[in-house]
This record gives sequence, structure tokens and C-alpha cells, in this order.
Amino acid sequence: MRIIADLHVQVRRGPAEGPVAAQVSAALVRGLEAVALFAPHSPAALPVLRAVRAIDARTPTLRVLSGVSCRILSPEGDLRLHTRAGREHDLVLAVAAPQVATALARWVPRYRPAARRALTDAVVAAVYRHDVDLVALPARPEVDPAEVARALRDRGVALEVCARRPRPPAALLRQLARLGVRFAVTSGAGRPEEVGDCGAAVALLAAAGVPPEQVVNSDRGGLTEWLAARRRLSDPGGWADWSRQGGTEGRERPGGRERRPGDWADWSAQGGEIH
Repeated sequence: MRIIADLHVQVRRGPAEGPVAAQVSAALVRGLEAVALFAPHSPAALPVLRAVRAIDARTPTLRVLSGVSCRILSPEGDLRLHTRAGREHDLVLAVAAPQVATALARWVPRYRPAARRALTDAVVAAVYRHDVDLVALPARPEVDPAEVARALRDRGVALEVCARRPRPPAALLRQLARLGVRFAVTSGAGRPEEVGDCGAAVALLAAAGVPPEQVVNSDRGGLTEWLAARRRLSDPGGWADWSRQGGTEGRERPGGRERRPGDWADWSAQGGEIH
């Protein structure tokens, strides 16, 4: 399985331009076709968003996306995310944590069915209520695979499997794959040398028997189509016109042409540079 995009790279706090440029340069060196840069949902996310939009206009061989992560707070699917913030970014990652159930339900055996119900409800409600693109489960998730899989399939949401964070067990991933869930392998990189290094996540999916066609950012996962199907900030129709995304209306790409979704399969021939 060859990973062509890293859909979760962290940008640390501080001035955004330098860290964003460093992570994008690392993605170019790795030969990736897309990279998504995430900042925590906080005032720090806005400078990262602006830096991503600026550098994306100068990287014709690489699609640079902006992402924001947030926690699922309750069994009702409430997110720690302002609606406007979700619309401004290209990808929204919702992280499910065991804390949505009470401590009693998590640790006392006879109450564990209640914890399973609470976490399942939280994931399903978050997926149906909000425009999320990726969902991350805890390392030992107590969820109903059938219900979670149905919600992810219905909304076209991918389940994140991150190389540098706790991952669900292979047995659960195998169940979800058989139920039609699609996955996104990510590095969770905090440093440039980690960008694109998704080996641990790829190995886990291989152990679970997940085919490359179900991994949206593999070379056989249909990444272009998956991105095109996600809701977008300024164009409800999706990526129909790249020049309208991220405030780049009217700008021309290097070489006198605009970037369009159908172009980026051929961008590798244009040289991996930030102009």
C-alpha cells in the first residue's frame, strides 16, 4: 500500500509561517500529493489557516489543506468546535474519547454496556449532526461496530488510523472494514522529519486485512473523489472550481493556469518546489 497524502500533520504553537513552510517542505521531499496541516481549535488555528492558504498558492505539485481537530464532548455528539471554524477549514477531525461516559460506567464491569452505548451514541451523533471528515477512536474503544460503520458510510467520513497516537485494535478495524468503512492513514507528525511516516498505521491496517481501496489516501483509494465529495467552505458544490477555494479567486497558478481537481494527477511533472 502506497500512501500519497498525509491527512494529519500537526503545526505547533507560535508564528505559523515557519512551521507551516517546514512541514510542507518535508511533504514535498517525501513526494506526497497532498498534506493537511492541523492546529488545535483555538485562536492559534487562524494564523495557521492563513499560512496554509498562502503557501498552497505557491506549491503547484502539492495540495496543501487546512485542518482543525476537536473532541466529541457528549453522547449527544456535541463538539468543541465553533460552526464557523469548521466551515473555514478543509478537513475537520472529531476525536472520540472515553470521557463521554461516566467514570463509573467506564471502570465498573456491570456498567460497561452503558459506556459502550454512550461512546457509540457520541460518535454516531457527531457524524450525523456535524460536517466532520475524519473520526478518531480511542485505543480501546467500546463501540458498536455496526452502528458506527453505518454512520461513517452514510456520511462518507473516514476513520483515522494515526501512526503516532493510540490506535484501535486490529480486530475492530477488521470488523469495520468488512462493514464498508473507509480509513485515512496519517502520521500525526509534529516535526518535519515525521511527515509522511505512516508505517505503524499501515502495518496495523495490513494486519487487519484492510485493502488499499478502502484507504482514502492510498494510491488506490480515490483521494481526489473523496476530497471532492467533502463539503467546502466557499463552494457548496465541492471542488468544482479550485480557484474559488481559500480566497484564491482570480489568481493564476504558476505557468499561467489555475489548479483544478483533474490537474493534480499530473502535477508531479511540474517539480516539487515552493515558489
